[in-house]
Amino acid sequence: MLQKLRAACPQIDIDGTENMWIIKPGAMSRGRGILCAKRLEHILRVVHCDPTIIRDNKWVAQKYIEKPFLGLGTKFDVRQWFLVTDWNPLTVWFYTRCYLRFSTQPFSLHSMDSSIHLCNNSIQRHFKPSEHRHPDIPKHNMWFDDEFRAFLMCQDREYQWETVVVPEMKNAVIYALLTAQDDMEPCKNTFELYGADFILDHDLHPWLIEINTSPSMASSTPVTAHLCRAVQEDTIRVVLDQRADPTADTGDFEMIYCQVMEFSNFSFDLISVRRSKPLKVKRYILCLGSYKNSLISGSQPTCRGYQDQRSMPSSALFHQKRQRT
Repeated sequence: MLQKLRAACPQIDIDGTENMWIIKPGAMSRGRGILCAKRLEHILRVVHCDPTIIRDNKWVAQKYIEKPFLGLGTKFDVRQWFLVTDWNPLTVWFYTRCYLRFSTQPFSLHSMDSSIHLCNNSIQRHFKPSEHRHPDIPKHNMWFDDEFRAFLMCQDREYQWETVVVPEMKNAVIYALLTAQDDMEPCKNTFELYGADFILDHDLHPWLIEINTSPSMASSTPVTAHLCRAVQEDTIRVVLDQRADPTADTGDFEMIYCQVMEFSNFSFDLISVRRSKPLKVKRYILCLGSYKNSLISGSQPTCRGYQDQRSMPSSALFHQKRQRT
């Protein structure tokens, strides 16, 4: 019975028993206005507040992940950058470096205080780290991804970073962008850098919390001072150097997705196709392990050992029969 329930409700293992929700204003950033709630009447009181402070009076309610993977007894999230250099055909670059953001207090479900549950640096920087938090977590509340991998190595779980965490973060990014693609207005010769926030569950499966446009590049900690500078330099390598020379060094960016359009039985280079109106085509999705891989066409390979799309590797070829309108 539990197996059937788990198949019908993939989030059963992370939901917990406290009925905890996170409520977010729809038009604010940097963690402003976010709070945790357990009861419907509390949520309704919040969303029925003065509508003038919330544009269009919109809120986002997310089920809180009550069973996250903890780092030294403390909750954290993962900030992962990715770059979109074209929306049609969708072209996505994934940054192979990321960082962790810790809360200032040890994890507990007995309190709904934001110092425990909201890992956003804009929130946590206003709190003093708890004396009860593990001393190996820096006062600036951040780890490089290498530090986290070393932490996993101590638990004999480092292999899951490459086999579980990274592939599933890539897939989550791709699926999220495909969901939004038809609502985006393609504009050639443009790009955008995004910051995705993930929570890991106890099995190290990443769950996408949100995607941020214009992610902060402030050098507020030694971690961001190093990585934010690096990701900006590598972004320039992709959008300028690689465009002029396809073999150019792209730093720590790798292309994980390039959309291929197929017309009848022929494939075309979309750069050479110019029409005043878009064609209705079938969309073929190609997930690449790295930019060095060539575009692949052909039948869909068998992905043995993967039970659902969430755990399917990013190197697999998916054939999506979705008609563009």
